[in-house]
Amino acid sequence: MKHDGGAGGDAGSMTPMLSADGQFVAFDSAAGDLVDNDGNGTTDVFRAATGGPPACVGDCSYDDAVTVDEIIEGVNIALGLRPVVDCLPFDTSDDGTVTVEEIIAAVNAVLIGCPM
Repeated sequence: MKHDGGAGGDAGSMTPMLSADGQFVAFDSAAGDLVDNDGNGTTDVFRAATGGPPACVGDCSYDDAVTVDEIIEGVNIALGLRPVVDCLPFDTSDDGTVTVEEIIAAVNAVLIGCPM
């Protein structure tokens, strides 16, 4: 979200990293319109509040539900086929990996729902 409340920026953002407590996300962006007076033409680093940690392990889309496709994403991350930044809510231990225990927790969320 841009500083003026609008959606998106005029260039890409990358390398998101979630803080250990889930309160903040840091990312790089080449967008020149995320903040006022950003005319330097270089990539900048930003930190934004998330509103809290995801309520559900494996909720890649942050919609308070886990899908089978998100479980598959978590398995691919655990196997090293995808980077953990593709679904940070799987990495509840914030160690840069997805474990069998984290996948099981996500499967439970599919079966019984996310805690509210």
